[in-house]
Amino acid sequence: MFGRLFAAIILSLIAALVSPALAQVPSFGAQPTIPTIPKSLASPRATLSTYFDGMNGANIAVAVTTLDLQGVNPLERAERGPQLAYQLFAILNREAYVDLDRVSDTSDAPAFQLPITLQGKEIGKIVIDKSSDGAYRFTPATLAALDGLWDRVQDKPVVHGLEDPDEEQFNPARWAENQMPESIKTNVLGVAKWKWFYLIILLLLGAVAGLAIRGTTLLLVRKIFKLNKQDAAYKGIHLAGNSILLIVLSGLVFGGYRFLVLPGVISGIINIASRTGVLIGFTLLAFSLWDGLVHFYVWRSADKSDQAENLIAPMLSRLGKATIVIIAGLTLLSSVGINVTGFVATLGVGGLVLAFAAKDSVENLFGSVMVLVEKPFKIGDWIRVADVDGEVEEIRLRSTRIRTFEDSVIVLPNSILLTKGIENFGMRRYRRLRTTIGVTYDTPPDKLDQFTNRIREMLFSHPHIWNEKRLVYFNDFAASSLNILVYCFIMATNWQEELEIRNEILLQIIRIADEMEVEFAFPTQVVRVKENDAPKLPYGGIEPQR
Repeated sequence: MFGRLFAAIILSLIAALVSPALAQVPSFGAQPTIPTIPKSLASPRATLSTYFDGMNGANIAVAVTTLDLQGVNPLERAERGPQLAYQLFAILNREAYVDLDRVSDTSDAPAFQLPITLQGKEIGKIVIDKSSDGAYRFTPATLAALDGLWDRVQDKPVVHGLEDPDEEQFNPARWAENQMPESIKTNVLGVAKWKWFYLIILLLLGAVAGLAIRGTTLLLVRKIFKLNKQDAAYKGIHLAGNSILLIVLSGLVFGGYRFLVLPGVISGIINIASRTGVLIGFTLLAFSLWDGLVHFYVWRSADKSDQAENLIAPMLSRLGKATIVIIAGLTLLSSVGINVTGFVATLGVGGLVLAFAAKDSVENLFGSVMVLVEKPFKIGDWIRVADVDGEVEEIRLRSTRIRTFEDSVIVLPNSILLTKGIENFGMRRYRRLRTTIGVTYDTPPDKLDQFTNRIREMLFSHPHIWNEKRLVYFNDFAASSLNILVYCFIMATNWQEELEIRNEILLQIIRIADEMEVEFAFPTQVVRVKENDAPKLPYGGIEPQR
Protein backbone atom coordinates (compact mmCIF):
# COMPACT_ATOMS: atom_id res chain seq x y z
CA MET A 1 0.00 0.00 0.00
CA PHE A 2 2.78 2.45 0.93
CA GLY A 3 4.61 1.67 -2.31
CA ARG A 4 1.54 2.45 -4.39
CA LEU A 5 0.90 5.65 -2.42
CA PHE A 6 4.52 6.79 -2.83
CA ALA A 7 4.38 6.01 -6.56
CA ALA A 8 1.15 7.98 -6.93
CA ILE A 9 2.62 11.00 -5.12
CA ILE A 10 5.80 10.89 -7.23
CA LEU A 11 3.79 10.64 -10.45
CA SER A 12 1.68 13.59 -9.34
CA LEU A 13 4.83 15.59 -8.63
CA ILE A 14 6.24 14.75 -12.06
CA ALA A 15 2.95 15.83 -13.62
CA ALA A 16 3.12 19.05 -11.64
CA LEU A 17 6.58 19.82 -12.97
CA VAL A 18 5.88 18.76 -16.55
CA SER A 19 2.43 20.31 -16.98
CA PRO A 20 3.61 23.93 -17.26
CA ALA A 21 6.00 22.95 -20.03
CA LEU A 22 3.35 20.96 -21.85
CA ALA A 23 0.97 23.86 -21.61
CA GLN A 24 3.37 25.91 -23.73
CA VAL A 25 3.37 23.41 -26.59
CA PRO A 26 0.88 24.51 -29.28
CA SER A 27 -1.69 22.02 -30.48
CA PHE A 28 -1.15 20.36 -33.84
CA GLY A 29 -2.36 22.65 -36.61
CA ALA A 30 -3.21 25.48 -34.21
CA GLN A 31 -2.04 29.04 -34.80
CA PRO A 32 0.57 30.21 -32.27
CA THR A 33 -0.86 32.69 -29.78
CA ILE A 34 0.85 36.04 -29.17
CA PRO A 35 1.13 36.79 -25.43
CA THR A 36 -0.51 40.00 -24.24
CA ILE A 37 2.02 42.32 -22.63
CA PRO A 38 0.61 44.57 -19.90
CA LYS A 39 1.31 48.28 -20.27
CA SER A 40 2.98 48.30 -16.88
CA LEU A 41 5.75 46.06 -18.30
CA ALA A 42 5.79 47.20 -21.94
CA SER A 43 9.11 49.07 -21.72
CA PRO A 44 12.08 49.50 -19.36
CA ARG A 45 10.64 52.86 -18.17
CA ALA A 46 7.19 51.29 -17.54
CA THR A 47 8.77 48.43 -15.54
CA LEU A 48 10.84 50.79 -13.38
CA SER A 49 7.87 53.06 -12.80
CA THR A 50 5.66 50.09 -11.86
CA TYR A 51 8.30 48.76 -9.45
CA PHE A 52 8.83 52.09 -7.65
CA ASP A 53 5.08 52.76 -7.48
CA GLY A 54 4.54 49.37 -5.86
CA MET A 55 7.38 49.76 -3.33
CA ASN A 56 6.59 53.38 -2.42
CA GLY A 57 2.87 52.66 -2.28
CA ALA A 58 3.28 49.61 -0.05
CA ASN A 59 1.80 47.41 -2.79
CA ILE A 60 4.40 44.66 -2.81
CA ALA A 61 2.35 42.42 -5.11
CA VAL A 62 2.60 45.00 -7.90
CA ALA A 63 6.35 45.33 -7.39
CA VAL A 64 6.82 41.54 -7.58
CA THR A 65 5.26 41.49 -11.07
CA THR A 66 8.34 43.34 -12.34
CA LEU A 67 10.68 40.50 -11.28
CA ASP A 68 11.52 37.60 -13.60
CA LEU A 69 11.33 34.72 -11.11
CA GLN A 70 12.21 31.96 -13.58
CA GLY A 71 15.36 31.24 -11.58
CA VAL A 72 13.43 30.80 -8.32
CA ASN A 73 11.96 27.47 -7.25
CA PRO A 74 8.27 27.53 -8.28
CA LEU A 75 7.30 26.31 -4.82
CA GLU A 76 8.97 29.34 -3.22
CA ARG A 77 8.09 32.17 -5.59
CA ALA A 78 5.18 33.40 -3.48
CA GLU A 79 7.52 33.89 -0.52
CA ARG A 80 10.81 34.74 -2.20
CA GLY A 81 9.27 37.30 -4.57
CA PRO A 82 8.53 39.94 -1.88
CA GLN A 83 11.90 39.29 -0.19
CA LEU A 84 13.75 39.90 -3.46
CA ALA A 85 11.70 43.04 -4.13
CA TYR A 86 12.63 44.50 -0.72
CA GLN A 87 16.29 43.54 -1.14
CA LEU A 88 16.46 45.18 -4.57
CA PHE A 89 14.79 48.28 -3.13
CA ALA A 90 17.38 48.48 -0.35
CA ILE A 91 20.23 48.29 -2.89
CA LEU A 92 18.72 50.92 -5.21
CA ASN A 93 18.16 53.28 -2.26
CA ARG A 94 21.94 53.40 -1.81
CA GLU A 95 22.51 54.62 -5.38
CA ALA A 96 21.69 58.00 -6.96
CA TYR A 97 18.15 58.83 -8.04
CA VAL A 98 17.07 57.10 -11.24
CA ASP A 99 15.89 59.61 -13.81
CA LEU A 100 12.97 57.83 -15.53
CA ASP A 101 12.99 60.34 -18.38
CA ARG A 102 16.38 58.99 -19.43
CA VAL A 103 15.07 55.39 -19.54
CA SER A 104 13.72 54.15 -22.86
CA ASP A 105 9.94 53.95 -23.16
CA THR A 106 9.72 51.96 -26.39
CA SER A 107 8.57 48.34 -26.67
CA ASP A 108 11.66 47.32 -28.64
CA ALA A 109 14.23 49.04 -26.45
CA PRO A 110 17.50 47.28 -25.61
CA ALA A 111 18.19 46.07 -22.08
CA PHE A 112 18.39 48.81 -19.45
CA GLN A 113 21.45 48.57 -17.20
CA LEU A 114 21.95 50.46 -13.95
CA PRO A 115 25.51 50.22 -12.53
CA ILE A 116 25.94 49.63 -8.78
CA THR A 117 29.05 51.31 -7.41
CA LEU A 118 31.13 51.16 -4.27
CA GLN A 119 33.72 53.84 -3.60
CA GLY A 120 33.47 54.99 -7.20
CA LYS A 121 33.98 51.50 -8.68
CA GLU A 122 31.34 49.45 -10.43
CA ILE A 123 30.65 46.20 -8.55
CA GLY A 124 27.59 45.01 -10.44
CA LYS A 125 24.59 45.92 -12.56
CA ILE A 126 20.82 45.95 -12.23
CA VAL A 127 19.46 44.83 -15.62
CA ILE A 128 15.95 45.07 -17.05
CA ASP A 129 15.37 43.08 -20.21
CA LYS A 130 12.65 41.20 -22.06
CA SER A 131 11.51 37.99 -20.42
CA SER A 132 10.17 34.93 -22.23
CA ASP A 133 6.69 36.45 -22.65
CA GLY A 134 8.02 39.70 -24.13
CA ALA A 135 7.50 41.83 -21.02
CA TYR A 136 10.36 43.85 -19.52
CA ARG A 137 11.43 42.62 -16.06
CA PHE A 138 14.44 42.55 -13.76
CA THR A 139 16.45 39.62 -15.12
CA PRO A 140 17.01 36.30 -13.24
CA ALA A 141 20.75 36.99 -13.23
CA THR A 142 20.13 40.33 -11.48
CA LEU A 143 18.00 38.68 -8.82
CA ALA A 144 20.56 35.91 -8.29
CA ALA A 145 23.28 38.54 -7.68
CA LEU A 146 21.31 40.54 -5.07
CA ASP A 147 22.75 38.69 -2.04
CA GLY A 148 26.33 39.40 -3.13
CA LEU A 149 25.55 43.04 -3.94
CA TRP A 150 23.83 43.56 -0.61
CA ASP A 151 26.76 42.15 1.33
CA ARG A 152 28.96 44.80 -0.26
CA VAL A 153 26.69 47.87 -0.21
CA GLN A 154 24.76 47.39 3.03
CA ASP A 155 27.09 49.77 4.87
CA LYS A 156 26.60 52.54 2.29
CA PRO A 157 24.37 55.40 3.42
CA VAL A 158 20.83 55.63 2.10
CA VAL A 159 20.18 58.44 -0.40
CA HIS A 160 18.82 61.47 1.43
CA GLY A 161 15.02 61.56 1.55
CA LEU A 162 14.52 57.86 0.87
CA GLU A 163 13.10 55.41 3.40
CA ASP A 164 15.16 52.27 3.80
CA PRO A 165 13.26 48.97 4.25
CA ASP A 166 13.88 46.86 7.33
CA GLU A 167 16.48 44.18 6.56
CA GLU A 168 14.30 41.50 8.18
CA GLN A 169 11.81 42.02 5.35
CA PHE A 170 14.23 40.29 2.97
CA ASN A 171 16.50 38.51 5.46
CA PRO A 172 14.36 37.18 8.33
CA ALA A 173 17.34 35.35 9.84
CA ARG A 174 19.32 38.54 10.30
CA TRP A 175 18.50 38.95 13.99
CA ALA A 176 19.30 35.31 14.77
CA GLU A 177 22.54 35.53 12.82
CA ASN A 178 23.65 38.56 14.82
CA GLN A 179 23.24 36.53 18.03
CA MET A 180 25.48 33.71 16.82
CA PRO A 181 29.20 33.47 17.58
CA GLU A 182 31.56 33.97 14.69
CA SER A 183 32.77 30.36 14.86
CA ILE A 184 29.49 29.00 13.51
CA LYS A 185 28.87 31.69 10.90
CA THR A 186 31.22 30.09 8.42
CA ASN A 187 29.65 28.23 5.50
CA VAL A 188 29.38 24.49 4.89
CA LEU A 189 27.99 23.58 1.46
CA GLY A 190 27.09 27.22 0.95
CA VAL A 191 25.06 27.45 4.17
CA ALA A 192 26.17 28.86 7.55
CA LYS A 193 26.88 26.26 10.21
CA TRP A 194 24.37 27.73 12.60
CA LYS A 195 21.61 27.20 10.01
CA TRP A 196 22.52 23.52 9.76
CA PHE A 197 22.35 23.28 13.56
CA TYR A 198 18.98 25.00 13.46
CA LEU A 199 17.66 22.47 10.93
CA ILE A 200 18.87 19.55 13.07
CA ILE A 201 17.24 21.02 16.18
CA LEU A 202 14.06 21.61 14.17
CA LEU A 203 14.00 17.94 13.13
CA LEU A 204 14.57 16.77 16.70
CA LEU A 205 11.84 19.05 18.06
CA GLY A 206 9.46 17.86 15.36
CA ALA A 207 10.22 14.20 16.14
CA VAL A 208 9.76 14.72 19.90
CA ALA A 209 6.52 16.67 19.44
CA GLY A 210 5.20 14.14 16.94
CA LEU A 211 6.03 11.17 19.15
CA ALA A 212 4.40 12.85 22.14
CA ILE A 213 1.19 13.62 20.25
CA ARG A 214 1.18 10.15 18.67
CA GLY A 215 1.70 8.40 22.02
CA THR A 216 -0.97 10.47 23.74
CA THR A 217 -3.47 9.82 20.94
CA LEU A 218 -2.87 6.07 20.92
CA LEU A 219 -3.11 5.87 24.70
CA LEU A 220 -6.40 7.77 24.85
CA VAL A 221 -7.96 5.75 22.03
CA ARG A 222 -6.88 2.44 23.56
CA LYS A 223 -8.28 3.44 26.95
CA ILE A 224 -11.56 4.75 25.56
CA PHE A 225 -12.27 1.85 23.22
CA LYS A 226 -10.45 -0.76 25.32
CA LEU A 227 -8.39 -2.11 22.44
CA ASN A 228 -5.57 -4.65 22.51
CA LYS A 229 -2.68 -4.91 20.08
CA GLN A 230 -4.26 -8.06 18.66
CA ASP A 231 -7.43 -6.22 17.63
CA ALA A 232 -7.84 -5.37 13.93
CA ALA A 233 -8.90 -1.81 14.77
CA TYR A 234 -5.63 -1.27 16.63
CA LYS A 235 -3.68 -1.48 13.35
CA GLY A 236 -5.73 1.35 11.86
CA ILE A 237 -5.25 3.48 14.96
CA HIS A 238 -1.53 2.74 14.91
CA LEU A 239 -1.40 3.91 11.27
CA ALA A 240 -3.25 7.08 12.26
CA GLY A 241 -0.70 7.68 15.01
CA ASN A 242 2.21 7.31 12.60
CA SER A 243 0.53 9.68 10.14
CA ILE A 244 0.13 12.27 12.92
CA LEU A 245 3.84 11.92 13.69
CA LEU A 246 4.69 12.53 10.02
CA ILE A 247 2.34 15.53 9.80
CA VAL A 248 3.77 17.20 12.91
CA LEU A 249 7.38 16.58 11.92
CA SER A 250 6.98 17.70 8.29
CA GLY A 251 4.75 20.64 9.21
CA LEU A 252 7.23 21.95 11.78
CA VAL A 253 10.09 21.72 9.28
CA PHE A 254 8.00 23.39 6.57
CA GLY A 255 6.98 26.24 8.83
CA GLY A 256 10.36 26.74 10.50
CA TYR A 257 12.99 26.52 7.75
CA ARG A 258 11.74 29.38 5.58
CA PHE A 259 13.06 32.26 7.64
CA LEU A 260 16.62 30.96 7.06
CA VAL A 261 16.55 32.08 3.38
CA LEU A 262 18.59 29.06 2.24
CA PRO A 263 20.12 28.69 -1.23
CA GLY A 264 17.71 27.69 -3.98
CA VAL A 265 18.66 24.00 -4.35
CA ILE A 266 18.74 23.21 -0.62
CA SER A 267 15.63 25.26 0.02
CA GLY A 268 13.83 23.52 -2.83
CA ILE A 269 14.75 20.05 -1.54
CA ILE A 270 13.55 20.85 1.98
CA ASN A 271 10.39 22.48 0.62
CA ILE A 272 9.46 19.51 -1.56
CA ALA A 273 10.35 16.97 1.15
CA SER A 274 8.33 18.74 3.85
CA ARG A 275 5.34 19.37 1.56
CA THR A 276 5.36 15.73 0.47
CA GLY A 277 5.67 14.57 4.08
CA VAL A 278 2.65 16.62 5.14
CA LEU A 279 0.66 15.40 2.13
CA ILE A 280 1.56 11.74 2.71
CA GLY A 281 0.76 12.13 6.41
CA PHE A 282 -2.70 13.53 5.73
CA THR A 283 -3.26 10.86 3.06
CA LEU A 284 -2.39 8.04 5.48
CA LEU A 285 -4.56 9.66 8.15
CA ALA A 286 -7.44 9.79 5.66
CA PHE A 287 -6.79 6.10 4.87
CA SER A 288 -7.11 5.10 8.51
CA LEU A 289 -10.20 7.26 9.07
CA TRP A 290 -11.86 5.84 5.95
CA ASP A 291 -11.12 2.27 7.03
CA GLY A 292 -12.61 3.09 10.43
CA LEU A 293 -15.80 4.39 8.81
CA VAL A 294 -16.05 1.31 6.58
CA HIS A 295 -15.64 -1.06 9.51
CA PHE A 296 -18.18 0.94 11.50
CA TYR A 297 -20.63 0.64 8.60
CA VAL A 298 -20.08 -3.11 8.47
CA TRP A 299 -20.55 -3.36 12.21
CA ARG A 300 -23.78 -1.36 12.05
CA SER A 301 -25.13 -3.18 8.97
CA ALA A 302 -28.53 -4.76 9.48
CA ASP A 303 -27.56 -8.33 8.64
CA LYS A 304 -24.01 -8.25 10.07
CA SER A 305 -23.24 -10.99 7.59
CA ASP A 306 -19.91 -12.26 6.34
CA GLN A 307 -20.85 -10.79 2.95
CA ALA A 308 -20.58 -7.26 4.31
CA GLU A 309 -17.27 -8.09 5.98
CA ASN A 310 -15.71 -10.00 3.10
CA LEU A 311 -17.09 -8.19 0.03
CA ILE A 312 -18.43 -4.72 0.78
CA ALA A 313 -15.71 -3.67 3.22
CA PRO A 314 -12.70 -4.44 0.93
CA MET A 315 -14.38 -2.89 -2.11
CA LEU A 316 -15.41 0.29 -0.28
CA SER A 317 -11.96 0.52 1.27
CA ARG A 318 -10.20 0.34 -2.10
CA LEU A 319 -12.58 2.75 -3.82
CA GLY A 320 -12.24 5.25 -0.99
CA LYS A 321 -8.46 5.02 -0.95
CA ALA A 322 -8.30 5.49 -4.72
CA THR A 323 -10.39 8.66 -4.33
CA ILE A 324 -8.13 9.88 -1.53
CA VAL A 325 -5.03 9.37 -3.69
CA ILE A 326 -6.64 11.35 -6.53
CA ILE A 327 -7.50 14.19 -4.14
CA ALA A 328 -3.94 14.10 -2.77
CA GLY A 329 -2.54 14.34 -6.30
CA LEU A 330 -4.78 17.31 -7.15
CA THR A 331 -3.77 18.96 -3.87
CA LEU A 332 -0.11 18.55 -4.78
CA LEU A 333 -0.74 20.05 -8.21
CA SER A 334 -2.52 22.99 -6.62
CA SER A 335 0.29 23.55 -4.10
CA VAL A 336 2.88 23.92 -6.88
CA GLY A 337 0.80 26.50 -8.71
CA ILE A 338 -1.04 24.36 -11.25
CA ASN A 339 -4.59 25.48 -12.04
CA VAL A 340 -6.47 22.39 -10.84
CA THR A 341 -9.73 23.50 -12.45
CA GLY A 342 -8.05 23.80 -15.83
CA PHE A 343 -6.19 20.56 -15.23
CA VAL A 344 -9.42 18.69 -14.49
CA ALA A 345 -11.03 20.28 -17.55
CA THR A 346 -8.09 19.10 -19.63
CA LEU A 347 -8.59 15.61 -18.25
CA GLY A 348 -12.23 15.86 -19.26
CA VAL A 349 -11.28 16.73 -22.82
CA GLY A 350 -8.73 13.95 -22.94
CA GLY A 351 -11.04 11.59 -21.14
CA LEU A 352 -12.51 10.28 -24.37
CA VAL A 353 -9.07 9.35 -25.66
CA LEU A 354 -8.17 7.75 -22.34
CA ALA A 355 -11.47 5.89 -22.28
CA PHE A 356 -10.73 4.30 -25.64
CA ALA A 357 -7.14 3.56 -24.68
CA ALA A 358 -8.10 2.10 -21.31
CA LYS A 359 -11.40 0.53 -22.33
CA ASP A 360 -10.63 -2.73 -20.56
CA SER A 361 -9.71 -0.95 -17.34
CA VAL A 362 -12.94 1.05 -17.42
CA GLU A 363 -14.95 -2.11 -18.00
CA ASN A 364 -13.16 -3.78 -15.10
CA LEU A 365 -14.05 -0.84 -12.87
CA PHE A 366 -17.72 -1.03 -13.86
CA GLY A 367 -17.59 -4.76 -13.23
CA SER A 368 -16.32 -4.06 -9.71
CA VAL A 369 -19.15 -1.58 -9.14
CA MET A 370 -21.64 -4.18 -10.37
CA VAL A 371 -20.27 -6.75 -7.92
CA LEU A 372 -20.48 -4.19 -5.12
CA VAL A 373 -24.05 -3.10 -5.90
CA GLU A 374 -25.72 -6.31 -7.06
CA LYS A 375 -23.68 -8.69 -4.87
CA PRO A 376 -23.93 -11.72 -7.18
CA PHE A 377 -21.45 -13.62 -5.01
CA LYS A 378 -19.27 -13.23 -1.95
CA ILE A 379 -15.93 -14.45 -0.68
CA GLY A 380 -16.01 -18.24 -0.32
CA ASP A 381 -18.83 -18.87 -2.83
CA TRP A 382 -18.48 -21.61 -5.42
CA ILE A 383 -19.19 -19.95 -8.78
CA ARG A 384 -18.94 -20.78 -12.46
CA VAL A 385 -18.25 -18.06 -15.03
CA ALA A 386 -17.82 -19.23 -18.63
CA ASP A 387 -15.40 -22.16 -18.30
CA VAL A 388 -14.00 -21.03 -14.93
CA ASP A 389 -15.20 -23.07 -11.96
CA GLY A 390 -14.01 -22.60 -8.37
CA GLU A 391 -14.23 -20.77 -5.05
CA VAL A 392 -14.03 -16.96 -4.81
CA GLU A 393 -10.90 -16.07 -2.90
CA GLU A 394 -10.56 -12.28 -3.32
CA ILE A 395 -12.43 -9.45 -5.08
CA ARG A 396 -10.37 -6.49 -6.28
CA LEU A 397 -11.11 -3.33 -8.24
CA ARG A 398 -9.75 -4.81 -11.46
CA SER A 399 -10.12 -8.56 -11.06
CA THR A 400 -11.49 -11.44 -9.01
CA ARG A 401 -9.27 -14.31 -7.79
CA ILE A 402 -10.83 -17.77 -8.04
CA ARG A 403 -9.32 -20.90 -6.50
CA THR A 404 -10.16 -23.87 -8.70
CA PHE A 405 -10.76 -27.39 -7.39
CA GLU A 406 -7.35 -28.35 -8.80
CA ASP A 407 -5.94 -25.76 -6.32
CA SER A 408 -4.80 -23.42 -9.07
CA VAL A 409 -5.62 -19.70 -9.03
CA ILE A 410 -7.39 -17.95 -11.91
CA VAL A 411 -7.43 -14.13 -12.03
CA LEU A 412 -10.68 -13.25 -13.76
CA PRO A 413 -11.03 -9.65 -15.10
CA ASN A 414 -14.18 -8.06 -13.70
CA SER A 415 -15.22 -6.95 -17.18
CA ILE A 416 -16.16 -10.57 -17.90
CA LEU A 417 -18.74 -10.35 -15.13
CA LEU A 418 -20.64 -7.77 -17.20
CA THR A 419 -21.03 -10.02 -20.24
CA LYS A 420 -20.93 -13.61 -19.00
CA GLY A 421 -23.54 -15.41 -16.92
CA ILE A 422 -22.55 -16.06 -13.31
CA GLU A 423 -23.70 -19.37 -11.86
CA ASN A 424 -23.41 -19.13 -8.09
CA PHE A 425 -23.58 -22.51 -6.41
CA GLY A 426 -23.01 -20.81 -3.08
CA MET A 427 -26.42 -19.07 -3.29
CA ARG A 428 -28.34 -22.32 -3.66
CA ARG A 429 -31.03 -22.62 -1.03
CA TYR A 430 -30.79 -26.43 -1.19
CA ARG A 431 -28.33 -28.95 -2.63
CA ARG A 432 -29.89 -31.72 -4.68
CA LEU A 433 -29.20 -35.37 -3.88
CA ARG A 434 -30.19 -37.79 -6.61
CA THR A 435 -29.05 -41.37 -6.59
CA THR A 436 -30.20 -44.80 -7.73
CA ILE A 437 -30.07 -47.85 -5.45
CA GLY A 438 -30.01 -51.21 -7.19
CA VAL A 439 -31.13 -54.36 -5.30
CA THR A 440 -31.03 -57.94 -6.50
CA TYR A 441 -33.87 -59.47 -8.54
CA ASP A 442 -34.55 -62.10 -5.87
CA THR A 443 -35.77 -59.39 -3.44
CA PRO A 444 -39.46 -60.08 -2.69
CA PRO A 445 -41.91 -57.28 -3.59
CA ASP A 446 -43.06 -56.83 0.02
CA LYS A 447 -39.52 -56.45 1.26
CA LEU A 448 -38.78 -54.03 -1.58
CA ASP A 449 -41.80 -51.92 -0.56
CA GLN A 450 -40.74 -51.95 3.10
CA PHE A 451 -37.20 -50.99 2.14
CA THR A 452 -38.37 -47.92 0.19
CA ASN A 453 -40.68 -46.91 3.08
CA ARG A 454 -37.83 -47.14 5.60
CA ILE A 455 -35.62 -44.90 3.45
CA ARG A 456 -38.48 -42.43 3.00
CA GLU A 457 -39.10 -42.29 6.78
CA MET A 458 -35.42 -41.75 7.42
CA LEU A 459 -35.39 -38.77 5.04
CA PHE A 460 -38.53 -37.27 6.59
CA SER A 461 -36.99 -37.44 10.05
CA HIS A 462 -33.62 -35.99 8.99
CA PRO A 463 -33.22 -32.34 10.14
CA HIS A 464 -31.15 -31.28 7.10
CA ILE A 465 -33.48 -32.54 4.35
CA TRP A 466 -36.02 -30.16 2.77
CA ASN A 467 -39.55 -31.23 3.70
CA GLU A 468 -41.20 -30.21 0.46
CA LYS A 469 -39.60 -32.79 -1.78
CA ARG A 470 -38.43 -36.20 -0.54
CA LEU A 471 -39.01 -38.88 -3.18
CA VAL A 472 -38.15 -42.56 -2.74
CA TYR A 473 -39.76 -44.99 -5.25
CA PHE A 474 -39.11 -48.29 -7.02
CA ASN A 475 -38.31 -46.81 -10.39
CA ASP A 476 -36.96 -49.24 -12.99
CA PHE A 477 -36.11 -52.79 -14.04
CA ALA A 478 -32.45 -52.65 -14.93
CA ALA A 479 -30.37 -55.33 -16.60
CA SER A 480 -29.09 -56.74 -13.31
CA SER A 481 -31.00 -54.88 -10.58
CA LEU A 482 -34.27 -53.49 -9.35
CA ASN A 483 -33.65 -49.72 -9.20
CA ILE A 484 -34.95 -47.46 -6.43
CA LEU A 485 -34.82 -43.68 -7.07
CA VAL A 486 -33.82 -41.49 -4.09
CA TYR A 487 -34.45 -37.79 -4.80
CA CYS A 488 -34.24 -35.06 -2.12
CA PHE A 489 -32.64 -31.68 -1.29
CA ILE A 490 -30.02 -31.10 1.38
CA MET A 491 -30.04 -27.90 3.44
CA ALA A 492 -26.36 -26.90 3.60
CA THR A 493 -24.48 -23.60 3.45
CA ASN A 494 -21.34 -24.87 1.73
CA TRP A 495 -19.94 -27.79 -0.19
CA GLN A 496 -18.20 -29.41 2.77
CA GLU A 497 -21.38 -29.43 4.81
CA GLU A 498 -23.23 -30.87 1.81
CA LEU A 499 -20.73 -33.73 1.54
CA GLU A 500 -21.00 -34.48 5.25
CA ILE A 501 -24.80 -34.71 5.14
CA ARG A 502 -24.71 -36.74 1.92
CA ASN A 503 -22.24 -39.15 3.51
CA GLU A 504 -24.52 -39.53 6.57
CA ILE A 505 -27.63 -40.29 4.48
CA LEU A 506 -25.93 -42.88 2.30
CA LEU A 507 -24.51 -44.65 5.36
CA GLN A 508 -27.96 -44.79 6.92
CA ILE A 509 -29.33 -46.38 3.73
CA ILE A 510 -26.63 -49.08 3.99
CA ARG A 511 -27.57 -49.72 7.65
CA ILE A 512 -31.26 -50.07 6.73
CA ALA A 513 -30.34 -52.56 4.02
CA ASP A 514 -28.26 -54.59 6.48
CA GLU A 515 -31.10 -54.66 9.00
CA MET A 516 -33.62 -55.86 6.39
CA GLU A 517 -31.16 -58.24 4.72
CA VAL A 518 -31.57 -56.51 1.39
CA GLU A 519 -28.70 -57.18 -0.98
CA PHE A 520 -27.36 -54.55 -3.33
CA ALA A 521 -27.04 -55.67 -6.92
CA PHE A 522 -24.02 -55.35 -9.12
CA PRO A 523 -23.60 -56.23 -12.81
CA THR A 524 -23.62 -60.05 -13.13
CA GLN A 525 -24.26 -62.62 -15.84
CA VAL A 526 -25.66 -66.14 -15.24
CA VAL A 527 -25.11 -68.83 -17.89
CA ARG A 528 -27.47 -71.83 -17.70
CA VAL A 529 -26.68 -74.98 -19.68
CA LYS A 530 -29.42 -77.65 -20.10
CA GLU A 531 -28.23 -81.19 -19.47
CA ASN A 532 -30.10 -82.71 -22.48
CA ASP A 533 -28.30 -80.40 -24.87
CA ALA A 534 -24.79 -81.38 -23.69
CA PRO A 535 -22.69 -83.38 -26.26
CA LYS A 536 -22.00 -87.09 -25.49
CA LEU A 537 -18.35 -88.18 -25.50
CA PRO A 538 -17.05 -91.79 -25.86
CA TYR A 539 -14.66 -93.55 -23.50
CA GLY A 540 -16.27 -92.29 -20.29
CA GLY A 541 -16.56 -88.73 -21.41
CA ILE A 542 -12.95 -88.39 -22.49
CA GLU A 543 -12.37 -87.32 -26.02
CA PRO A 544 -9.84 -89.65 -27.72
CA GLN A 545 -6.51 -88.30 -28.94
CA ARG A 546 -6.02 -88.00 -32.70
